[in-house]
Amino acid sequence: WDEMKQAHWLDAQTRVVTITLPLRNNHNGMRMRLSMVIQVSANGGVLPSYDIDSRDDDARVGIETAMILLWVTLALVIYFIMIEGFEAKNEGLASYFTNMWNAMDWAGFMLFFLTFDAYQKLDTHLHDQSCNERAIICTGIGFNDDWAAMGATKKCKQLLSIASTLQMLKIIKFVNVFVPKMALATSVLSHGLADLFM
Repeated sequence: WDEMKQAHWLDAQTRVVTITLPLRNNHNGMRMRLSMVIQVSANGGVLPSYDIDSRDDDARVGIETAMILLWVTLALVIYFIMIEGFEAKNEGLASYFTNMWNAMDWAGFMLFFLTFDAYQKLDTHLHDQSCNERAIICTGIGFNDDWAAMGATKKCKQLLSIASTLQMLKIIKFVNVFVPKMALATSVLSHGLADLFM
């Protein structure tokens, strides 16, 4: 601590201090990374915040199944893109893209490609657990900060949650065909689209 103070690690000019802790729940097989951030303003005020990233310990096993499913889904998405392309050609681009549901289809396609890319990066980070040669803490002590895999896991979760929400809206629309009373929900969603988007 004295050496860090002598190196001015923490002094009157310090504005941000980040403490990162690796955590693990053996019972559930979860690995976590807790980042506690303390921001110090010029006036001396302190603003604490934190961020928790988590991932399953067996993620390497599960990612192989997920990658197979993603490649199969990629073929289906390309097929649906071709169908939507023909529909856009027949209707005309202006009338096709003014339909909210068609725009949601293309948003779903874009979300899939973002999710596919995020899973590719997650797979890379999970299989590359090597220490950086210049990281003294990793090579000398054995602590390897799993920030890249944790960040990739978080991005995958966020993209999947957005895609799931979008697909739920699409399911409501399809249910209208089979249950006409559900048309009220779609009508309300259509009228409140701008507010929902914000």
